[in-house]
Amino acid sequence: MNSNIKKQIKRILPKFMVKIIRCFFKLCNKISSYFLSDSFQCFLYKCFNGYFHFDGNKYKYFISKYNTTWRNERTVEIPIIQKYLKLYINKNILEIGNVMNHYYNYTHTVVDKYEISNNVINCDILNYPPPPPL
Repeated sequence: MNSNIKKQIKRILPKFMVKIIRCFFKLCNKISSYFLSDSFQCFLYKCFNGYFHFDGNKYKYFISKYNTTWRNERTVEIPIIQKYLKLYINKNILEIGNVMNHYYNYTHTVVDKYEISNNVINCDILNYPPPPPL
């Protein structure tokens, strides 16, 4: 091979390799973002039929973009608690920690020491004086 061609290849090859590596990382980024995306999570949800069983009852997995519920315990907590909130709708209910109001509008009492929001009592649960029973 001609020495000029060898010099040109040595000069061009590193730039070309950098471009290939950049393209590879961009591709990896696109692939990983797909697997972490909502569409992939919904695909998994549909594959697993969207239901789970607890205490003899069938519940639908709860999927919400807020707090990415499909990635944590909220996906099963919310449907179970929602059942009891509907069952005792006209009763005195005390929720410790403001969770349900992020997903539904309820009128029960919520005590949360740190989260400032409408209809949330901001105090430590140990210092909360509950109302007298009806």
